[in-house]
Amino acid sequence: MKIQPRILSFIGYSNTGKTSFIEELLRECAVRGILAATVKKSRHGADLVPGVKDSERFYAAGASPSIYLDEKSMLVLSLRPAGLDADGLAALCPGADLILCEGLELPGCPLVLVAGKAIGEWELKHPLAEASALIGGGPSLAEAAAGASIPRFSSGDAPRFLDWLSLYSAQE
Repeated sequence: MKIQPRILSFIGYSNTGKTSFIEELLRECAVRGILAATVKKSRHGADLVPGVKDSERFYAAGASPSIYLDEKSMLVLSLRPAGLDADGLAALCPGADLILCEGLELPGCPLVLVAGKAIGEWELKHPLAEASALIGGGPSLAEAAAGASIPRFSSGDAPRFLDWLSLYSAQE
């Protein structure tokens, strides 16, 4: 029986580094032999310009599959399934060990807040207390994360993030 993959939700405002960090993770997963899939949820309709859209960037970085969701449709499949949850997502990515979701939150899945250059918690999409990890952020936000025992990672920290994730998963 295949174990259900780990699903992470990367949440943050536009231009905070979510896509770039996920690309780094995908390349590091490939080095480690970890099969990873991605899901990109957006309010905008799909625009299939090769190399420009996040789902295309994820695919180029090694995601298999890379799924794009909007309110009405899904790339790869013609219609978005109703009530998409962790089990449904795992069924869409049967070979994946890890599913990296950008902009899609699933109950019970770790929430990774991506802060970009944010200096305070008020600039995050969710309260810091809801996060399993933080990517980026200025010194005061880093201090707040440390005070709440929330690990913080920066651009280039994909190897350290995956090391943390393996320890985090073992504790659950």
